Amino acid sequence: MQLLTPQAQKPVNIPGFRHPSQILTYSGVDKDFVYDSEKKAFVCSNEAFSVFWEALEDRYDDAEAHKRELGTPWPYEFTCLFNESPISKAFYLEKGEVKRVDKKLNVYRGTAEKVGVYSLRDYTNIRLSGLTNQALQYSVCDYDIANIIMDGEYQAACGDLSNWNPKKGKPKTFEEQEAYFANGLPIIARTGLFFDYAWRPGILALDFDNPMPEAEALEKLYKAAPALRYAPHAVYDSTSTYIYHKDKMLRGGGKYRVVFLVTNATHIGRAIESIFKRAIINGDNFYKWSKDAQIKPDGLIDKATGRKNQIDYTSAVCIPPLEQKRLEPRYYNESAEPVNLRYAAPSLSKDEEEAYAAADEEARARLWECAPAGAVKPEPRKTKPQTPKTTENKAPRSFRTNIVERGKIDAGTIINTEIGPYSWRKIMENKEKFHGMNCENPVRPGNDARIYTLDKPGVWSFVDNGTYYPAPALARDIARAKKAEKAKQNARDVEAFKKMHKIKMLKAKLGKK
Repeated sequence: MQLLTPQAQKPVNIPGFRHPSQILTYSGVDKDFVYDSEKKAFVCSNEAFSVFWEALEDRYDDAEAHKRELGTPWPYEFTCLFNESPISKAFYLEKGEVKRVDKKLNVYRGTAEKVGVYSLRDYTNIRLSGLTNQALQYSVCDYDIANIIMDGEYQAACGDLSNWNPKKGKPKTFEEQEAYFANGLPIIARTGLFFDYAWRPGILALDFDNPMPEAEALEKLYKAAPALRYAPHAVYDSTSTYIYHKDKMLRGGGKYRVVFLVTNATHIGRAIESIFKRAIINGDNFYKWSKDAQIKPDGLIDKATGRKNQIDYTSAVCIPPLEQKRLEPRYYNESAEPVNLRYAAPSLSKDEEEAYAAADEEARARLWECAPAGAVKPEPRKTKPQTPKTTENKAPRSFRTNIVERGKIDAGTIINTEIGPYSWRKIMENKEKFHGMNCENPVRPGNDARIYTLDKPGVWSFVDNGTYYPAPALARDIARAKKAEKAKQNARDVEAFKKMHKIKMLKAKLGKK
């Protein structure tokens, strides 16, 4: 990749650069993107980072720039999961009706492989030809192929047994896991700690779970995000649709997946949330009661598809004599340029956020008119008085941080780092080791963050345009450490003075002789 440095103002090649989270900035550092192999990140000065930040986004959002730089466009990347056993939804026939198997099949032990395609048809061929032990995930990890295990297994292998069920017996160590796979590939877990939306072209997949005609679903989508009407996209039926017994259709359609080719996959999570909220504002809500008498805020699309570790099943497990006969995909604007979600689905404005809050309250109030037995009405939300934004009451922050939230992290908070879970106290005991290391956001799990242990200890989150979580609970420990270090230095100074004085007196004594 090529970026502009503030001093030379000319393109500089940075091999291996994939995401801004790989950049560590230090004030006073006179460097422009030097790779630090120990921290596994690019080191640069604050000035260098601020100068090219906007140019960086524009460059990644420009699909034509990819073609000019590389000669060919970058592929649209996603992850294909291969499990040892079926992981998809399973259906069986009982008294002429289709029943779903209640037993969960999504136990992950297999491989995760990064896949790149160059067209919608390449993607749908992979998606619709998948087996029942395959699934797709629209985020990618740093490895082209890796072994994948359950998150609980990974944590247990790291030594954290807080989420381990003792009935499963003794967990496997990493050595035992490697011996089990016996393929030499790295071992990861299917969590946001390992998977991220890359700053490269990707796939936006929208899930329509509420049955309706395809044309109606698309029109509602275009109303929430008008630019998507002209983008290249394909529509295919959900995994659990069009199930037959011989020639008789027992389970029809009406649920869809709509996939778009996008220039920059990092906007996917935010774009899905903004489309979901704008559809609610337009009146396209499907709020319903869950089995445990809680309101489920369902919308035009499934908001959960924006999660980094959300999966898309490729085909259903149909126990004979059932079989699945899905329709062929429908394609729209295949020759058009991929969509730029930064502009096609921007974040909600302040007025839109207020309109969404009002629409949400109205939908909940309307649903309470037919509340089931056992439902408990929640207390009204308490809104804090808004203080005017002035330069006097703004919290101090760096240019990369928009919000500072205190009191979220204390000494006992467990941080899921790249090398396993550690308490904040343990991290502070090994400052040099953990400084600049990526981790999972301890306040909003499933999102990425970075640990800072020097100068101003805390965790910097990549979501919400940057949120900094300082660790005030350890301020006394840090003060004690500084005080102890100062006392040690004073003791060393005293010893040095005594030694110098002793040498001086000895020289004077020898001089007299």
